[in-house]
Amino acid sequence: MRKARTDSPLAALAPAQQDELFAVLRTMPYGRAAEWVLEQWGIESSPSALARWWKRESRSRLRAQIRRDIDLSTQFDTIADEEVLDERMRKALKDGFFRYVAADDSAAALEFARMALRANHGANEAARITHLAEAQRLAREKFEAAEARLGEIKNTVEDAQLSAEEREARIREIFGL
Repeated sequence: MRKARTDSPLAALAPAQQDELFAVLRTMPYGRAAEWVLEQWGIESSPSALARWWKRESRSRLRAQIRRDIDLSTQFDTIADEEVLDERMRKALKDGFFRYVAADDSAAALEFARMALRANHGANEAARITHLAEAQRLAREKFEAAEARLGEIKNTVEDAQLSAEEREARIREIFGL
């Protein structure tokens, strides 16, 4: 691999010019791009110099994009509490998140993550309320069953026709002993 020349006129391009040249090289051959650079900026460049610049710039941009993606993924992972999200939901959210990342819209990606987590929080709150209602229903059933047993025991104790042994046997039966 050739070392980048620091005295190359392409190395001195402003970031906006680099973006513009990168976009131009996506749409036209290097020979025509060399003519375009000369017309637009008065910079003489050969097709091979543009090809080398494109290769270096593509690698540099790819590395920068990967770094941004890793940073965004790390931010997403800190936002997404894995104990809160089940694995399928987490995967679906991450897929949606990386669609925004692939579109190079990091602000939308993070907003998507926050919105999804807010929605998930609402679903979790609804599940918690349902769980509490079910626990309350079960507690009520237990209380009613205990109340019914207590009523049976009271009736057994007050039944004058039963002997002490029959009362004790009946009470043991009520308690399941």
